[in-house]
Amino acid sequence: MKRRSVLVPVVTTSAATYYTVPANTRAKLVMFHAAPTTGTTTTPTLGIKVGSDTTTIVTTQSLAAGASATYFSDTECVILEAGTLIVAHSNNTACSLIITVEETPYLVSTA
Repeated sequence: MKRRSVLVPVVTTSAATYYTVPANTRAKLVMFHAAPTTGTTTTPTLGIKVGSDTTTIVTTQSLAAGASATYFSDTECVILEAGTLIVAHSNNTACSLIITVEETPYLVSTA
C-alpha cells in the first residue's frame, strides 16, 4: 500500500481532475481537507468520475476565513477502481484542498 496526498493550492471554479487511479490499482480515498486561502468564504465540492458520469460525494458548507473542513476518517472511505478520477471545484478560487488516497496494486491472473 502506498499513501499519496495531493495538494491543490488553488482550486478551480469548474470541475477539474486532481487525481486519477493508476492502471492495475485500487485506491482508497481516506481524507479530503478544504480551507479558504483568503478572507473570502468558499464552498468546495468533491466528486468521483467514471466515464462521463460524475458523482458528487462531498459538498461542504460555506467555509469562512480561518475555518476548514476534513472529511472521512479511519472508519470511512471510498474505494476507487483503476481509471476513476477525483474531481473538484469551488464557487471561487480562494480555496485549497488536500486529497489523500491509499493505493494498492492488484494483479489479474489469467492462469
